[in-house]
Parts: sequence; structure tokens; C-alpha cells
Amino acid sequence: MTGYGLDMLRAKPEFLTNPTVKLSLPNGNIINLMRAYEMTKLFVEQTIMHYSLEDVGQDKIREWINKLVLIKNASLKKGDDILAGFCEDKLAESRKKWSRIL
Repeated sequence: MTGYGLDMLRAKPEFLTNPTVKLSLPNGNIINLMRAYEMTKLFVEQTIMHYSLEDVGQDKIREWINKLVLIKNASLKKGDDILAGFCEDKLAESRKKWSRIL
């Protein structure tokens, strides 16, 4: 469907204005899944680049950066150069922003 494993989160309705893929469940219900690029962009904007160290602490910042590394590695395995490049750019920004704790 999306080409990636699912990470299910309940999203604010305005987040679903991003491009989505519709998934039909066996019971006939339909759910919207954000595409990998848009979800990753939202993830970065709402976590790593949004919060301060005082808001969430060092462990959470490191966790989010590690998750971005995992997304980049998955995108490389899938041959998704656009997502991998986005991740690399955001990792560079994140490492610069958080250099004092990494």
C-alpha cells in the first residue's frame, strides 16, 4: 500500500489534509494513511525541530533523531531517494541544532 511498515498514530484532522493513501479494511471501513514523505516531514516539524530541550529532555531528542535515522535507512532500502535525501538534510539540521547533547 504505502511501501513501508505502518506506525499508527491518531492525528489531528488538519494533518490529514496532507496527501494520503486510503486503506479499505475487511469490515468496509476506510482509513487514511499519510504517505511516508509527508509523515516524515510532519514528524520532524512536530518533534525534533519544534520542542526545546527543556520541554522534552535529552533522551526524547535522541530518540527522535534515532527514529529519523531508521526512516532514512528504510527509505534507502526501498530506493526512495527523495525521502532519504530529505532525512539526510533534516538529520544535518538536527545534529547542528542539538550538537551540545549528541
